[in-house]
Amino acid sequence: MDAERERPGGGRDIGRIGAYRFLALLMLPAVLLLGGAGLVVFLSLDSIRVITDSLEEEHLPGILNSQRTMDNINVLRSESAVVFMAEDPRQRRAALLKARALVAESVFEQSPQIRDAAKTVQDLILKLAAARKRSDDASDRLHLNELRLSSVLGGLKLALGDVQTLEPTHNSRHVTSAARETDKARYERARKSFEPVLELCRRTDLSFAQRETCSAFQRDLRVVGQAWNEKGEADLEARALWKELDVTLEDLNNAASNEEFQRAYAGMEGLRAEARSMRIGFYVSMGLLTAMLLGGVAVLHRHILSPISLAAHELRQIRFGSPARQLPPVRIHELQQLLDLVPSLRVYLTELAARSGALEQEKNRYESLSLVDALTGVANRRSFDARLAESARCASVGMLMIDVDLFKNYNDSLGHPAGDKCLADVARAMQTTLYRHNDALFRYGGEEFAVILEDATERQALAVAERIMSGIRSLRLPHPDSVVAPHVTVSIGVAVARREEGGSGADLVARADSALYQAKAGGRDRVCLYGAEGA
Repeated sequence: MDAERERPGGGRDIGRIGAYRFLALLMLPAVLLLGGAGLVVFLSLDSIRVITDSLEEEHLPGILNSQRTMDNINVLRSESAVVFMAEDPRQRRAALLKARALVAESVFEQSPQIRDAAKTVQDLILKLAAARKRSDDASDRLHLNELRLSSVLGGLKLALGDVQTLEPTHNSRHVTSAARETDKARYERARKSFEPVLELCRRTDLSFAQRETCSAFQRDLRVVGQAWNEKGEADLEARALWKELDVTLEDLNNAASNEEFQRAYAGMEGLRAEARSMRIGFYVSMGLLTAMLLGGVAVLHRHILSPISLAAHELRQIRFGSPARQLPPVRIHELQQLLDLVPSLRVYLTELAARSGALEQEKNRYESLSLVDALTGVANRRSFDARLAESARCASVGMLMIDVDLFKNYNDSLGHPAGDKCLADVARAMQTTLYRHNDALFRYGGEEFAVILEDATERQALAVAERIMSGIRSLRLPHPDSVVAPHVTVSIGVAVARREEGGSGADLVARADSALYQAKAGGRDRVCLYGAEGA
């Protein structure tokens, strides 16, 4: 439809475009936005590449050097701990040599700050070694004088008798503790333990030799006390130096790690700035893309979805018989062509519905005729075959084969119209005797009828057969040419099949026929059960 054409009803047409052009115009802003966002991301990634190259070529070697320096500092701390803690002087001397080699200026060449800290560490290590040397000398003197004191004490015991006192330990490890006051208290307890000896030495009745021995004892006891104090002071000094050295090494380790970290941090700040720019660009792009998406949905709703929904509503109205309305124009050329077809569909759908209704009625009528006997109004042989096939799912099925006795003689004596009326009356009477909804009566052929009883026992089937015979007798239809009775009677053969027996529907019909034959042979106007005695 051209843009200049007048619409039916006098309304002016609007300008229209093709569906593909409309889709291209709708997608163009999104494509441009994605292209711009991709360009921004490309430039940001290129800047990140430059920064990472700089980190790899410049900062990474510095980081490796810093790591190597920190490893040396850790080794230095370990060797300094040996200088402080080892008991063997040879171990301390070897550790001191390693520590002095590690603090050499060639190992720490990163910055003046680190070199100055390394010199401080070297001075502290030397002082620590000197303090430990004084402690060793004091320990040696303490040990020697303890031996001498022990010898003098033994001589006094021989001269003055058994004296209860504390024996010297000949071991200086117990002298030093973390608190100097604890060492002094321990020394005082040891000194007081020698008070009995000192008290004996104050006696005036001692011989010259005994007085000389007492003087030696008092002298050695003073020397032991001096050595004890010197060792404790040296150990305390060494402990203080070790603490200061440990703090200095920790500062040196931090300085070595922070120096290159500051250089790497600048590079990371550049990466962070680029990432921030990419994140802002991403958020802006997503916002614009979302706005475009919402706008596109609005455009699709306005120009495509809403007209389609309106057309669907009008089609439903037409389907239910309501008159069609004039639809508003749209800009999509192909969609407008479809909407223009909606009014013309009403007549077509109306005619189609009428034809479909007539065909459905005709179909139902012919289907009903194909399943119902026209004369008696009950189901016919075709319906019987279908129902018999369906009954195979039941646990048990009862079959009644019914034959109007001497019906040929009835027709010959009263005529075929009377015979047809007789069959119709007999069928209605039998139908009224079936109480259950799933019990069904069929005209099997001619004057022969059949009843299918689903989920029925032999006793129930016989009861239905007796009701049918009683119902036929109660009609009192005259049968002037019957040798059985003066009125119409029936003979019934009964058979029941169980699903576990595995028989077919044809087998069940054959059994019921056999029982019917037995009823006829027995004089008619009776019921005979298949498998019963005499049947």
